[in-house]
Amino acid sequence: MSAWKAYLAVGVGSGVGSALRYGVSLLSQAALGGYFPWGTLIVNVLGSCLIGWLAATLSRSPHSQLARFQPLLVAGFCGGFTTFSLFSLETLHLVQLGRPGIALVYIVVSLPLWLGAAVVVSAWRFFVSKTAPIAKPLATGCASMRDQMEKHQSWLYLIFIGLGLTLGIRAPQFAEPLAHFLWPLLAVLLYATFTQIPLLHIARSFADTRFMAALMVGNFIAIPAFLALTVIWLPLSPAVLAGVLLVLLVPCTDWFITFTHLGKGDSARAVAAAPLLLLVQLVALPIYLWLFLGSEWFQLTLSKELLSAFAGLILTPLALAWLTEYIAQRHKAVKRTVYYLGILPVPLLALVVFMIAASQVNTVFGLSQVLVQVVFIFIGFLLFAALLGKGLGKLFKLPTASARTLAFSFGTRNSFMMLPIALTLPSAWQAAVVVVVFQSLVELFGMVTLLRWVPNKLLPDP
Repeated sequence: MSAWKAYLAVGVGSGVGSALRYGVSLLSQAALGGYFPWGTLIVNVLGSCLIGWLAATLSRSPHSQLARFQPLLVAGFCGGFTTFSLFSLETLHLVQLGRPGIALVYIVVSLPLWLGAAVVVSAWRFFVSKTAPIAKPLATGCASMRDQMEKHQSWLYLIFIGLGLTLGIRAPQFAEPLAHFLWPLLAVLLYATFTQIPLLHIARSFADTRFMAALMVGNFIAIPAFLALTVIWLPLSPAVLAGVLLVLLVPCTDWFITFTHLGKGDSARAVAAAPLLLLVQLVALPIYLWLFLGSEWFQLTLSKELLSAFAGLILTPLALAWLTEYIAQRHKAVKRTVYYLGILPVPLLALVVFMIAASQVNTVFGLSQVLVQVVFIFIGFLLFAALLGKGLGKLFKLPTASARTLAFSFGTRNSFMMLPIALTLPSAWQAAVVVVVFQSLVELFGMVTLLRWVPNKLLPDP
């Protein structure tokens, strides 16, 4: 295509896109009112869907007939239809009108929706194209995006917690309704997380019996014993103690694999161990809580809500993830979908902690002094976990990489799965929710240090 034709195509596409955007904005304002900038939100979500579809289609067939219209569709129509600059101006306008809470909701809702729309539509595009392999440009881009999000997730969660607290303080009337979205969001988060665990290959967990024995001893004997000898005797309120025990008693099954890779551990063994760790902790957790907190705690907290949350937010996503992986073995389209689901856990967890911070703002500030106490518990636990990994690595005569894997498994805890349980506790026990979220934040920042200390100082290459 010659230069002048490309310029003409961009101009025509931009004009059509701008006109359509204006029409959508007018219709949304007439139907939904002007208190919230629905028009721009709808336009940008639709535009992100189109961008995701075009990216998937063009990356799969870069020399197709559709590629000839790229200036018209991408630079032209998408550029004219989407309006991210207006999003910034409307946010500023809401602040100037004295509605900072609405502006904050607008920011927090918009960004994940744009990203989610593009990812979901691109994944769907590959799903309907049954014979197409994962397109390398898009796959590489998704992998890079996932790596960057996981690398900087600590700061992302901290920012979203700050935004949630700000919303809870400045506009509590908007923070409270967010709690209604928390349960479905947690279900999607856990489903996306479980699909990244090789649930169908639990037999691989037993390939290295010495490593697996060390992993089981550390996670399900040594760590509970350490908590029984230390944390259980601290002067903490029952709700705070329950939160500490909930989050420290069970090992992580997802991002510990990422930290193992970044910390020069044995990623293959970490992946193989994940399904067994998940299944064992489902059985062990009720036993631990009964031993640590007593039967009275169960009588106070065991409710239909807790059982429903366990069945609906843990067992159901787990079963669906297993079914998805089973189907993915036979259908490439489903396998591609599982691949793209790996992008979702970090942004979804950011939204979850935002909603919790917004709805639990009074609990957070009421626990400010307690959080100062538990931060030292969590830091001490990380140090103990790293040393335990080194000790069990020597005891079981494991290679250095496997010992590093132990250290990262012992140091990372399963806050994802504990959140639904903590959220169902009675109102007097809601401090446990804040403690669980706070531990995950301390853990992530602590892992940044362990990623340097473990492979370079604690367990260096021989």
